[in-house]
Amino acid sequence: MKENPDDEFRICSNCGYKKGFHVCFKKTENSKFRIGLICPSCGQSYNIDWITSDIPELDVKWENNYG
Repeated sequence: MKENPDDEFRICSNCGYKKGFHVCFKKTENSKFRIGLICPSCGQSYNIDWITSDIPELDVKWENNYG
């Protein structure tokens, strides 16, 4: 079955970048996290209305993965 390109959100409507998005987590007032998308090319963010049920601890650990 051939996929319809209109069935997926992959292209940034702001700059036209075609290779998908990065994911971000923003803490809400009730200690849940809103999941959003960020264009890696222009930085445009998109609210996709997803909220996590729970992330007990978001302890960011920076690693040198790109060096």
